[in-house]
Amino acid sequence: RTGDWQGYHGVPALVTVDLGRVHRIASMDVGVLQDVKSWIWGPSEVQFRTSMDGVTFEEFGRERPGMDPQQYGAHSRRIRAEGSRKARYLQLELSPFNGGVIPDWHPGRGNPTWVFADEFGFEAVPVP
Repeated sequence: RTGDWQGYHGVPALVTVDLGRVHRIASMDVGVLQDVKSWIWGPSEVQFRTSMDGVTFEEFGRERPGMDPQQYGAHSRRIRAEGSRKARYLQLELSPFNGGVIPDWHPGRGNPTWVFADEFGFEAVPVP
């Protein structure tokens, strides 16, 4: 309702960014939301990847947000990976909770879950 989040329904969120030229990547981050009453769960896993060619990606970082899937109310968390790697392309993937299906204990059981993300951020310096 606020326009602050991008929602993905029952499928992983996959975002690829072309920086236009090679940069030294120091970090990548993304905010995630959980609001179980609205069928929105925090992702089961967040993966950050880099690539020089936009085809072959290497893992830059991976994290399981660890949000309690049965905690009602709106909760957000910022996920961050740090490192040092040259890349032109950045990729973010958020895997939906429970394989993208609402669990049996929830009133919406069997329907697709939502995964919500806000801005995909990164720290990068162009390589001469």
